[in-house]
Amino acid sequence: MRFMSLLLLLIGASLPAQVDIQSLKKFVTDNIDFRAQSRGVAFNGKLFFPATTIEEGAELWMSDGTPEGTQLLVDLFSGPGNSFPQNLFVANDLLYFIATTPELGAELYRTDGTAEGTRLVKDILPGPGFGFPSTITDRFYSWRGRVYFAAQDFMRNVELWSTDGTAEGTQIEADICPNSSPGSDSGSEPAKFIANEHFLYFVAGKRFVQTEVWRFDGDTAAQVSDISIQGFSESPSNLTVLGDYVYFGAGQGLEFDLYRSLATPGSAPTSELVFDFPGGGLFLLNTVQGPLNILNGALIFSIRQELEVDLWISDGTPSGTRLLLDNDSDITSDLF
Repeated sequence: MRFMSLLLLLIGASLPAQVDIQSLKKFVTDNIDFRAQSRGVAFNGKLFFPATTIEEGAELWMSDGTPEGTQLLVDLFSGPGNSFPQNLFVANDLLYFIATTPELGAELYRTDGTAEGTRLVKDILPGPGFGFPSTITDRFYSWRGRVYFAAQDFMRNVELWSTDGTAEGTQIEADICPNSSPGSDSGSEPAKFIANEHFLYFVAGKRFVQTEVWRFDGDTAAQVSDISIQGFSESPSNLTVLGDYVYFGAGQGLEFDLYRSLATPGSAPTSELVFDFPGGGLFLLNTVQGPLNILNGALIFSIRQELEVDLWISDGTPSGTRLLLDNDSDITSDLF
């Protein structure tokens, strides 16, 4: 199992050395306390991944695909303690990740692939507090040479931040829920990032307005959608850039409707309904299955309507949104 875990981590990574499977298997077998924690990322010709040993605990490791080239990068929580490195993300010739120590809590780190070049970016929530709460799911997004993420400090809860990889260049970008201190209100918790060259789009929950789509132009953030009904969020999702628009789905409960927002310079931060899919309600549901895919300049996606899953296509207009494949298969057994 340990061998298979490491082998799965290596799959898909672009490593320069030829992987000797038998030697690597012996290495993992001999190191019986070695346990891969999650899938790693390829960076500078090596694979970087979290793993656990009895001596060092859960820390960040690296491998060139050979036993002798597989080693601990750095022991951030010295000894058998666990720093639990996670959310590895490569941007601008650096590898970013979140790690936890008793002194600093969960904070943002960066590495150039060497122990000497691995360091804290900034203690965003000073002291042992967690600048990166475990409730945050979408961690990082690279845009215009900076890395954007959701974090919290002493002044506010989870809001939009960015970094250039330095402490001085790490800053809050938008305080969507002002006066929301850690541990009290929820903050806006930005997530589901997508961008074109003009705007960074994301989903955030402004108090009393519920979850909506927002955009950031590099200076200010503005609310794009206003589709919550009577205080209930329509849960925007599947943000996708196609042409001059950002498309997304939204709907209450078991509903899905297609929306779009013009994403060109000077455009107003608004959205409009593209198509209201038939169905909805407790039994006549219409939920999107998977992402909004792009094929030949059109959106391709599947909608679960009533008791079957159908394939739809859209050119981004009401008249150009139509059923592409009517699937007659009865999926009642999958629902109940």
